[in-house]
Amino acid sequence: GGPRHFAATCCGSIATCYATLSDAIYNLGNARKS
Repeated sequence: GGPRHFAATCCGSIATCYATLSDAIYNLGNARKS
């Protein structure tokens, strides 16, 4: 555990959130085009 583990988990979560948001925005963009 420790600070390093927390930082890694936090960064991983943010990366996952960002990827999910990117996919959602991309899908919304495609939906608007069609």
